[in-house]
Amino acid sequence: MATIDEIVEALVTPLTQCCLVNATVTGPSDQSEIFSTPLQGFPTNGNEFVVLSSGFASLTPGTAPTFVSENTGGPIVPAGDPLGSPDGQESLDVVTVRLQFLLPKDPGKLTFDWKFGTEENPQFVGQFADYFRADVFTSLGTENIALLPDGTPVTVTNAAPFSNMPNGSSMAPLPPFPTPNDVTYNAVTTEIYTAELDLSCYSCELITLQLRVADVIDRVFNSAAFLDNLRITGCEDPEPVKPICP
Repeated sequence: MATIDEIVEALVTPLTQCCLVNATVTGPSDQSEIFSTPLQGFPTNGNEFVVLSSGFASLTPGTAPTFVSENTGGPIVPAGDPLGSPDGQESLDVVTVRLQFLLPKDPGKLTFDWKFGTEENPQFVGQFADYFRADVFTSLGTENIALLPDGTPVTVTNAAPFSNMPNGSSMAPLPPFPTPNDVTYNAVTTEIYTAELDLSCYSCELITLQLRVADVIDRVFNSAAFLDNLRITGCEDPEPVKPICP
Protein backbone atom coordinates (compact mmCIF):
# COMPACT_ATOMS: atom_id res chain seq x y z
CA MET A 1 0.00 0.00 0.00
CA ALA A 2 1.19 3.52 -0.72
CA THR A 3 0.38 6.98 0.61
CA ILE A 4 -0.27 9.85 -1.76
CA ASP A 5 3.08 11.40 -0.80
CA GLU A 6 4.85 8.16 -1.74
CA ILE A 7 2.94 7.99 -5.03
CA VAL A 8 3.93 11.54 -5.92
CA GLU A 9 7.57 10.94 -5.02
CA ALA A 10 7.75 7.78 -7.16
CA LEU A 11 5.70 9.01 -10.11
CA VAL A 12 6.32 12.74 -10.59
CA THR A 13 9.79 14.00 -11.50
CA PRO A 14 11.39 16.26 -8.87
CA LEU A 15 11.17 19.52 -10.85
CA THR A 16 7.59 18.86 -11.96
CA GLN A 17 6.70 18.37 -8.29
CA CYS A 18 7.43 22.10 -7.93
CA CYS A 19 4.30 22.76 -10.04
CA LEU A 20 2.12 20.33 -8.04
CA VAL A 21 -0.43 22.08 -5.81
CA ASN A 22 -2.65 19.18 -4.68
CA ALA A 23 -2.69 15.39 -4.78
CA THR A 24 -5.15 12.74 -3.57
CA VAL A 25 -5.67 9.00 -3.83
CA THR A 26 -9.05 7.32 -3.29
CA GLY A 27 -9.86 3.65 -3.02
CA PRO A 28 -8.53 0.93 -0.71
CA SER A 29 -4.86 1.47 0.15
CA ASP A 30 -4.08 -2.08 -1.05
CA GLN A 31 -4.77 -0.97 -4.63
CA SER A 32 -1.66 1.21 -4.93
CA GLU A 33 1.97 0.24 -4.40
CA ILE A 34 5.47 1.61 -4.92
CA PHE A 35 8.21 -0.64 -6.29
CA SER A 36 11.96 -0.17 -6.53
CA THR A 37 12.64 -3.66 -7.92
CA PRO A 38 12.54 -3.55 -11.75
CA LEU A 39 9.39 -5.01 -13.33
CA GLN A 40 8.38 -4.93 -17.00
CA GLY A 41 10.97 -2.29 -17.88
CA PHE A 42 10.03 -0.01 -14.98
CA PRO A 43 11.19 2.26 -13.45
CA THR A 44 11.76 4.45 -16.51
CA ASN A 45 13.07 7.37 -14.45
CA GLY A 46 14.59 7.42 -10.98
CA ASN A 47 14.55 4.42 -8.66
CA GLU A 48 10.82 3.81 -8.09
CA PHE A 49 7.54 3.48 -9.96
CA VAL A 50 3.83 3.12 -9.18
CA VAL A 51 1.37 0.28 -9.75
CA LEU A 52 -2.36 0.97 -9.52
CA SER A 53 -4.43 -2.22 -9.45
CA SER A 54 -8.05 -3.28 -9.25
CA GLY A 55 -6.78 -5.91 -6.79
CA PHE A 56 -3.86 -6.00 -4.37
CA ALA A 57 -1.06 -4.07 -6.07
CA SER A 58 1.54 -5.58 -3.72
CA LEU A 59 0.95 -8.97 -5.37
CA THR A 60 2.21 -7.72 -8.75
CA PRO A 61 5.71 -9.31 -8.64
CA GLY A 62 5.83 -12.99 -9.57
CA THR A 63 5.24 -15.00 -12.72
CA ALA A 64 2.26 -15.28 -15.04
CA PRO A 65 1.27 -18.85 -14.04
CA THR A 66 0.67 -17.57 -10.48
CA PHE A 67 -3.06 -16.90 -10.23
CA VAL A 68 -3.88 -13.81 -8.17
CA SER A 69 -7.47 -12.60 -7.87
CA GLU A 70 -8.59 -10.32 -5.05
CA ASN A 71 -11.82 -8.49 -4.21
CA THR A 72 -10.89 -5.26 -2.42
CA GLY A 73 -14.46 -4.08 -1.89
CA GLY A 74 -13.44 -0.76 -3.42
CA PRO A 75 -15.57 2.13 -4.71
CA ILE A 76 -18.09 1.90 -7.54
CA VAL A 77 -18.45 4.27 -10.50
CA PRO A 78 -21.93 4.00 -12.09
CA ALA A 79 -22.47 2.74 -15.61
CA GLY A 80 -22.40 5.55 -18.14
CA ASP A 81 -20.15 7.84 -16.10
CA PRO A 82 -17.94 9.70 -18.62
CA LEU A 83 -14.92 9.19 -16.34
CA GLY A 84 -15.61 5.49 -15.85
CA SER A 85 -15.65 2.46 -18.12
CA PRO A 86 -14.95 3.34 -21.78
CA ASP A 87 -17.58 0.70 -22.60
CA GLY A 88 -20.19 2.39 -20.42
CA GLN A 89 -20.35 -0.41 -17.87
CA GLU A 90 -20.35 -0.22 -14.07
CA SER A 91 -16.86 0.11 -12.57
CA LEU A 92 -15.89 -1.80 -9.42
CA ASP A 93 -12.86 -1.67 -7.09
CA VAL A 94 -11.95 1.74 -8.46
CA VAL A 95 -8.63 3.34 -7.49
CA THR A 96 -8.09 6.98 -8.45
CA VAL A 97 -5.09 9.31 -8.19
CA ARG A 98 -5.71 13.02 -8.80
CA LEU A 99 -2.82 15.44 -9.34
CA GLN A 100 -3.40 19.18 -9.73
CA PHE A 101 -0.70 21.37 -11.27
CA LEU A 102 -0.27 25.13 -11.63
CA LEU A 103 1.35 25.51 -15.02
CA PRO A 104 4.21 27.93 -15.68
CA LYS A 105 3.99 30.79 -18.16
CA ASP A 106 5.23 28.74 -21.12
CA PRO A 107 4.28 25.09 -20.53
CA GLY A 108 5.14 22.42 -23.06
CA LYS A 109 3.82 18.85 -22.77
CA LEU A 110 2.53 16.68 -19.97
CA THR A 111 3.93 13.16 -20.39
CA PHE A 112 4.16 9.92 -18.43
CA ASP A 113 5.11 6.30 -19.16
CA TRP A 114 2.69 3.40 -18.73
CA LYS A 115 1.97 -0.28 -19.29
CA PHE A 116 -1.25 -2.26 -18.70
CA GLY A 117 -1.50 -5.82 -17.37
CA THR A 118 -4.44 -8.12 -16.69
CA GLU A 119 -5.56 -11.54 -15.45
CA GLU A 120 -8.72 -11.37 -17.61
CA ASN A 121 -6.77 -12.35 -20.74
CA PRO A 122 -7.10 -14.91 -22.31
CA GLN A 123 -10.41 -16.22 -21.04
CA PHE A 124 -12.47 -13.06 -20.73
CA VAL A 125 -11.30 -10.84 -23.60
CA GLY A 126 -14.42 -9.25 -25.05
CA GLN A 127 -16.40 -9.81 -21.86
CA PHE A 128 -14.84 -8.26 -18.72
CA ALA A 129 -13.27 -5.00 -19.87
CA ASP A 130 -11.24 -3.77 -16.89
CA TYR A 131 -9.58 -0.48 -17.79
CA PHE A 132 -6.97 2.19 -17.19
CA ARG A 133 -7.60 5.81 -18.07
CA ALA A 134 -5.80 9.14 -17.60
CA ASP A 135 -8.11 12.13 -17.85
CA VAL A 136 -6.74 15.66 -17.99
CA PHE A 137 -9.07 18.47 -16.90
CA THR A 138 -8.35 21.87 -18.47
CA SER A 139 -10.28 25.06 -19.17
CA LEU A 140 -11.28 23.56 -22.53
CA GLY A 141 -12.69 20.32 -21.17
CA THR A 142 -11.56 16.80 -20.33
CA GLU A 143 -9.45 14.41 -22.40
CA ASN A 144 -8.33 10.82 -21.79
CA ILE A 145 -4.68 10.69 -22.87
CA ALA A 146 -4.05 7.00 -22.07
CA LEU A 147 -4.57 5.54 -25.53
CA LEU A 148 -3.33 2.45 -27.34
CA PRO A 149 -1.44 2.74 -30.66
CA ASP A 150 -4.71 2.44 -32.60
CA GLY A 151 -6.19 5.37 -30.67
CA THR A 152 -8.58 3.30 -28.55
CA PRO A 153 -8.88 3.61 -24.74
CA VAL A 154 -7.10 1.08 -22.56
CA THR A 155 -9.35 -1.88 -21.73
CA VAL A 156 -8.68 -5.62 -21.49
CA THR A 157 -10.22 -6.16 -24.91
CA ASN A 158 -8.59 -3.21 -26.67
CA ALA A 159 -5.16 -3.97 -25.18
CA ALA A 160 -5.15 -7.65 -26.18
CA PRO A 161 -3.68 -7.13 -29.70
CA PHE A 162 -0.84 -5.07 -28.18
CA SER A 163 -0.02 -7.62 -25.45
CA ASN A 164 1.44 -11.10 -25.33
CA MET A 165 -1.35 -13.49 -26.26
CA PRO A 166 -1.41 -16.25 -23.61
CA ASN A 167 -3.11 -19.57 -24.21
CA GLY A 168 -4.88 -21.73 -21.65
CA SER A 169 -7.29 -20.08 -19.24
CA SER A 170 -7.14 -17.01 -17.02
CA MET A 171 -6.65 -19.22 -13.94
CA ALA A 172 -4.09 -21.48 -15.64
CA PRO A 173 -2.46 -19.53 -18.48
CA LEU A 174 0.01 -21.04 -20.92
CA PRO A 175 2.75 -19.34 -22.97
CA PRO A 176 3.46 -16.92 -24.44
CA PHE A 177 3.92 -15.04 -21.17
CA PRO A 178 4.97 -11.41 -20.67
CA THR A 179 8.63 -10.66 -21.40
CA PRO A 180 10.24 -10.63 -18.93
CA ASN A 181 8.03 -13.06 -17.04
CA ASP A 182 8.28 -11.11 -13.78
CA VAL A 183 4.67 -10.24 -12.88
CA THR A 184 1.57 -12.21 -11.92
CA TYR A 185 -0.52 -10.79 -14.77
CA ASN A 186 -1.16 -13.19 -17.66
CA ALA A 187 -0.95 -10.48 -20.32
CA VAL A 188 0.92 -7.17 -20.37
CA THR A 189 1.26 -4.65 -23.17
CA THR A 190 4.53 -5.49 -24.89
CA GLU A 191 5.72 -1.87 -25.15
CA ILE A 192 6.10 0.93 -22.65
CA TYR A 193 3.87 3.70 -23.97
CA THR A 194 4.15 7.41 -23.29
CA ALA A 195 0.93 9.38 -22.83
CA GLU A 196 1.18 13.05 -23.71
CA LEU A 197 -0.81 16.26 -23.99
CA ASP A 198 0.26 19.60 -25.44
CA LEU A 199 -0.23 22.25 -22.74
CA SER A 200 1.05 25.27 -24.67
CA CYS A 201 -2.38 26.95 -24.73
CA TYR A 202 -2.89 26.61 -20.95
CA SER A 203 -0.31 29.14 -19.71
CA CYS A 204 -0.56 29.79 -15.94
CA GLU A 205 -3.68 27.60 -15.62
CA LEU A 206 -4.60 24.99 -13.05
CA ILE A 207 -4.97 21.56 -14.64
CA THR A 208 -5.77 18.18 -13.09
CA LEU A 209 -4.60 14.73 -14.15
CA GLN A 210 -6.81 11.86 -12.96
CA LEU A 211 -5.39 8.34 -13.17
CA ARG A 212 -7.92 5.52 -12.70
CA VAL A 213 -7.91 1.70 -12.76
CA ALA A 214 -11.00 -0.44 -12.20
CA ASP A 215 -12.61 -3.85 -12.52
CA VAL A 216 -15.65 -4.12 -14.77
CA ILE A 217 -18.63 -6.48 -14.22
CA ASP A 218 -16.78 -8.59 -11.61
CA ARG A 219 -14.50 -7.69 -8.67
CA VAL A 220 -11.95 -10.42 -9.39
CA PHE A 221 -9.48 -11.34 -12.17
CA ASN A 222 -7.66 -8.07 -11.63
CA SER A 223 -5.84 -5.60 -13.88
CA ALA A 224 -3.18 -2.96 -13.28
CA ALA A 225 -1.34 0.05 -14.69
CA PHE A 226 2.42 0.52 -14.34
CA LEU A 227 3.26 4.26 -14.14
CA ASP A 228 6.38 6.41 -14.03
CA ASN A 229 8.22 9.50 -15.26
CA LEU A 230 5.38 12.02 -15.09
CA ARG A 231 6.73 15.40 -16.16
CA ILE A 232 5.56 18.75 -17.51
CA THR A 233 7.86 20.62 -19.84
CA GLY A 234 8.31 24.10 -18.42
CA CYS A 235 8.08 22.87 -14.86
CA GLU A 236 11.28 20.98 -15.67
CA ASP A 237 13.21 24.22 -16.28
CA PRO A 238 15.29 24.96 -13.17
CA GLU A 239 14.96 28.29 -11.41
CA PRO A 240 15.60 31.08 -12.22
CA VAL A 241 15.08 30.10 -15.88
CA LYS A 242 11.48 28.89 -15.36
CA PRO A 243 9.05 31.62 -16.54
CA ILE A 244 6.95 32.85 -13.63
CA CYS A 245 3.25 33.63 -13.98
CA PRO A 246 2.20 37.19 -13.04
